[in-house]
Amino acid sequence: MLDNRNKSESNAIRLKLDGITPMDKQSVEQFKLRILQENARDGGFALMMACVVYAALLVNHLETKLVVPWLMVAVTLVALRFTIIARYFGANVGARTRSFVSTVKLNVVLLAMLGLMFGMTPFLYGTNNYLMLAFTNLWCAGIAAALFVSQGVVPSIAYAFAIPALAPLLGLYLLSGDMELTLVGMGNLLILGFLLIFSSRIREAFLEEVMHRTKYERLASHYEEEKAKTEYLVNELYDEVERRKSAEVLIRKAREEAENKSNYDFLTGLPNRRIFEKALAREWFRAMRNRDSLSLVVCKVDAFSAYRERYGVHASDQCIVRIADSISDNKRGGDFLARYGNEEFALLLPGADEMAALEITENLRQAVFDQTILHADAPIERVVTASFGVGAFMPIESQRYGELVQVAAQALNQAQRSGGNCVVTINGAAAVDADSGE
Repeated sequence: MLDNRNKSESNAIRLKLDGITPMDKQSVEQFKLRILQENARDGGFALMMACVVYAALLVNHLETKLVVPWLMVAVTLVALRFTIIARYFGANVGARTRSFVSTVKLNVVLLAMLGLMFGMTPFLYGTNNYLMLAFTNLWCAGIAAALFVSQGVVPSIAYAFAIPALAPLLGLYLLSGDMELTLVGMGNLLILGFLLIFSSRIREAFLEEVMHRTKYERLASHYEEEKAKTEYLVNELYDEVERRKSAEVLIRKAREEAENKSNYDFLTGLPNRRIFEKALAREWFRAMRNRDSLSLVVCKVDAFSAYRERYGVHASDQCIVRIADSISDNKRGGDFLARYGNEEFALLLPGADEMAALEITENLRQAVFDQTILHADAPIERVVTASFGVGAFMPIESQRYGELVQVAAQALNQAQRSGGNCVVTINGAAAVDADSGE
């Protein structure tokens, strides 16, 4: 019955081992190695003392010349097992299957030799010494039980000492013909059976624990891998977001630069005609709401085509820049200046009536004249001059801001027909000639 039970438990353990991966089996073997090494280290001194105490009892029943060699061999075997296994395990702690098998073999050989020495002692002191037989039986059974507990994770190691140590005694008890000794032998068989069942349960519990630990470690490793992948993806996403933000900033800057280029004159840096028209509409409706005056000055460089033909494109560009700077430096702070055409400029004068606009514009005309830009083909004093047309309105709902542009343009045409270098306004029919100073 005990054999059948042990076989069923062994089969259950084997099925569990067959259901795990090679990596899991290696983890189980490494864990077994660690247990064997630790127990061999911790139990080595106790096993050696058991040999010494047993030898001390043998001295009372055997000659010293027999006990001393027995003790020396026993101590040597224990020391050899402790030293070899500890060093072998330490050198192969990263164990493959070969290390596990070799470690088990060393344990089996050394413990079997030690068990055989204990098991053969009854034949040295005689089978009629019942007291020593009982002591030997108790002593060997105790050592076997300790090894079953400490080394039971590997059955072959647990059996290595018990079988050669207890088998001779069991044979003596069961074949002695003495009823008392036979009963003792049967008791030993029951104890041995209990140890087998106990060790099997220990192995099963150990296997379950190792499997749970292996699965947990695998899950933890998988979690760490997934965590690393997640962190990598998060970092990649963060970098992508940062790249897109940088790209968005560059796009925004490029758009702003493009808008600036489309809204501002590349030569003078002044707003172009499109921005001027927006500013004109804005100021027109503001003046209408506030019932205030709004004046518009349109300026055109006199004889500019002749200047370009004589002095070239570069010089004509520099001429336009100097005139733009001159007007910009002499306008009021709230006035809006724009490049209206090739050689034309437009200036909005918010809040300025006709008289104020004429005064401001005359200052601008004089500032352009004072630049003294040489112009050999100019009709007046051989310098570059400009004509100015002024329109001044107080906007009402029945009017449109385009009428202000038309009036200023008409005044500019009249100023140019008058010879240039003058300021003309249509509303007041006033013209201030540069020569007359009116």
